[in-house]
Amino acid sequence: TDLDLILKQKNVKNLILTGITTDVCVGTTMREANDLGYECLLLSDCTAATDYGNYMATLKTMQQAGGVFGCVAAAADLLKAIGEKVPAALEASLSDVDLGDGLRVKMPKPQGRMPTSLAE
Repeated sequence: TDLDLILKQKNVKNLILTGITTDVCVGTTMREANDLGYECLLLSDCTAATDYGNYMATLKTMQQAGGVFGCVAAAADLLKAIGEKVPAALEASLSDVDLGDGLRVKMPKPQGRMPTSLAE
């Protein structure tokens, strides 16, 4: 598509990624955007995938090697960074999940029994 051209004409340098199939569409878009020179932020609580293990592995991959493809954060963290108020309900809905190798991510608290780490 001509999205890269349009973004460059508008002097866009930073992208916030959300969406479903994080392990396919969102992750691929983030890697390609990084290759094109964009600074990327993937919102962990605004993305999803049909397979939890693949989803968590993608979040981990995006953060490895010092975040070579970009950064991963929760929407609440983004709101704080831009000086916006974070609704208490949003903050309360997040839990810290261990991805392994010293990497962590804030995710919505699961409804029912969900794995709490990639190893589960």
